[in-house]
Amino acid sequence: MSAHIRMHKQDYQSAAYEKSEWRHGVAFFGCREALVQDLTIKQTGGDGISFDAGLTHAPNRHVTVRRVDGNANHRQGISTRSRSGVCTGAEQRSCGQCQLRSALPLGSGSNGATALRTRLPT
Repeated sequence: MSAHIRMHKQDYQSAAYEKSEWRHGVAFFGCREALVQDLTIKQTGGDGISFDAGLTHAPNRHVTVRRVDGNANHRQGISTRSRSGVCTGAEQRSCGQCQLRSALPLGSGSNGATALRTRLPT
């Protein structure tokens, strides 16, 4: 059995909505022992799945993403981020049997070419 998250990306790209890339399907902020499995995420206004630290700067730890279908999300299929030299993405993560496709470069300056992106500190 699989769960589905479907948003309306084209609506978010219209003038009716404030410009934003942060309408993710699922977002994690400093979580522990997370499992995302058997999930379809499509047409979001941001990433399909986003791992970030939020205000606490605590990394996500022991994260498993398995059998996820990310399709036509506005940004990346899965994105992890770092801030100020502190790893705020997913530490000790595992990703398998995922299909990440059709991240199109429509609006908001998204490069759209990358399905899985890890941003390192600059």
